[in-house]
Formats: sequence, structure tokens, C-alpha cells
Amino acid sequence: MSANFTLSCCSTVDIPYSYLESRHIPVLFYTYVVDGVTYVDDMGRDPKALPHFYEMLAAGKLPQTSQINVAEYTEFFEKLLQQGGDVLHLGFTSGQSGSIHNAFLAAEELRQKYPDRKLIVIDSLCSSSGYGLLVDCAADLRDEGKSLDEVAQWVLDNRNKVHHQFFSSDMTQFRRTGRVSGAAATVATVLNICPIMRLDDTGS
Repeated sequence: MSANFTLSCCSTVDIPYSYLESRHIPVLFYTYVVDGVTYVDDMGRDPKALPHFYEMLAAGKLPQTSQINVAEYTEFFEKLLQQGGDVLHLGFTSGQSGSIHNAFLAAEELRQKYPDRKLIVIDSLCSSSGYGLLVDCAADLRDEGKSLDEVAQWVLDNRNKVHHQFFSSDMTQFRRTGRVSGAAATVATVLNICPIMRLDDTGS
């Protein structure tokens, strides 16, 4: 594959790392904390990681996620810039994390340090596999020979066309995090209701 720029994303794309690696898409990993222990988003690299995560949920433990800070973005972007070429980074939706704002700050700082390079960061407004689909389509365009500007514009034109719809058969985590009241969760469980949820055009 020959590309005139690097396309990167965050680990919240819900695509196996091996697939992104095969498509030459560098990944910046999110982390989460359980009982004071920090875990890196595994993305299928360790077959034991995901079962262990769900075991912790089943045990009543509540993972706490954290934003990617400016320093982490700066280090990640700078390594890509030092490899040569320009960079297009599609970030996790601002509707669910403030990390993208740190990405904007890091990119602005690096543009001053590398004035001859182009570094574009886009808020995908997408989450989970919808985010992954957007990144995958952007990679297709890259591989077709589209320029960084052309791919960036396509992402901006199409990020709100990704339809995110999902449901859960277990309301436990929604109740624990306060997204659903205890009474609503109980009624849903008793009546076996699986509410259908979706992301709006702000990525929330």
C-alpha cells in the first residue's frame, strides 16, 4: 500500500487491533481503571482481556474511564510526523469524551513545531463500531489515492450520516452509572424490556 499521508484513530473504534494494523492505521489507546488498577484498551490483542473485563462487571465493579491528555496526543502525533508525511487523525466523539479537545490543542502546538507538515484532527461525532466504520471508509479512500484534504472533507460531509443504534438486555450498568433510575431499570428487567438507544448528531 502506498499512501501520501497517515490515517490514525483511537482505540474506541471497536475494531480488532490486528485489522487496523493490517490497514496501516496507527492507534492511540484509551485506558480505564478498576479498583485502582489501570488497564489499556486491549482491542483483541489478548484473548483473555475481554472475558476478564466482563467478569469484573459481573462482580459489580464499575470501570472508570479517563480522557487522553494533551501530552499523550502530542507524543503520538509527533512520532507519526517524524516518520515523514502528513497526518489525518479521526478522534472519538466529543459527545462522549472531552479527549478530542486535547487532541486539537496538541495538534495546534505541533503545527508550529512542524510548519511544513499537515496535521488535521477531526471530531468523528461517532462511537464504537460506527466510529470504526467511518475510519474504515476513510482508509478505503486513502488507499484509492485520495489526498488528505479530500478524505478529511469526505469525513466532515459524512460523519453525521453514520446511524448508531444499539440496545442492551441488561440494565445493571445503566442503573449503576445513573443513566437510568433504579425504578426504571427494575421495571425494564421485570418486563424484559430492551430499550433501543442511538447517538444524535452531536455524537452523544
